[in-house]
Amino acid sequence: MSIDSGYSDEEKQKIEKLSNALKDIDNTVRIKAIRALPWSVGKWALGSIIQALKDESPEVRKEAANKLVHVGDKRATQALIHALEDEDWHVADKAAVALGLIKDERAVNPLIQILKNKNKHEFLRDSVAHALGSIGKPAAFETLVEATKEKENQVAKAAYSALGRLGDERAFEILLEEAQNQTSWLRGSALIGLGYFGDSRGFEPITQALKYNNDNVTRAAAAEALGLLKNERAIELLIQILKDSDPTVRGRAVQALGEIGDEKVIVELEQIAQTDKDTTWDNEDVAEIALEAIETIKKRSQM
Repeated sequence: MSIDSGYSDEEKQKIEKLSNALKDIDNTVRIKAIRALPWSVGKWALGSIIQALKDESPEVRKEAANKLVHVGDKRATQALIHALEDEDWHVADKAAVALGLIKDERAVNPLIQILKNKNKHEFLRDSVAHALGSIGKPAAFETLVEATKEKENQVAKAAYSALGRLGDERAFEILLEEAQNQTSWLRGSALIGLGYFGDSRGFEPITQALKYNNDNVTRAAAAEALGLLKNERAIELLIQILKDSDPTVRGRAVQALGEIGDEKVIVELEQIAQTDKDTTWDNEDVAEIALEAIETIKKRSQM
């Protein structure tokens, strides 16, 4: 297959060399070749990456699936669906992430089958739930609801987020009810789901959780949810939360302000960037989160 136009002769030679390296007998050489290929690969290189999903080495297959996450080309859908059943769950996990980004509805039923299979790795099923939410087809509703009933794990949390992203009206009442749950992780996951749902009806229960709940997990989730809603009515409350005693709650509030994108909060965020020395549960520097939020707001104002 001829090399696609859009590359210089030098780039074409380099990429063709990398594509040929995918046939090398050394696994390391094949992995490095996949990593070095540009994300905007043409048809000829895409075919080589898809072929690498069948490589004898699981490391090569994982690298190929990871490359397809960044490529995001629907022509890879069928190969990625097949990779969902890879014997190495890491490969299947990357395939699920790629399918979620590609958003090809042909992947919905295969993804549903993986989510239903409790023998599959928890992290794979987590990625599958997120992928179903990203694709956003109502056919996944019942399976996602069932997944929320599992014990405390990543799958149930991901299922709540996915229900919110589906936009199915049936999901709203479920999320609203679970936002009052006595278990903090359930409550927080449902609040984030309400944020993804993106309906103004979710604003009040989310803000109430942020104002009056003493549990840091719940309040951090509520702050994150307000960022997902992008409702400017939340700005004043989020600014108040910047003084919260918990670094993760503060970090989520900072992120939310960045998502909402109002330039008038830049002064407060600059102060956080200069003075907050704490890290979140995810080991993120609150000050660094503030700098990223400021950058996000400035970029948006220039659009």
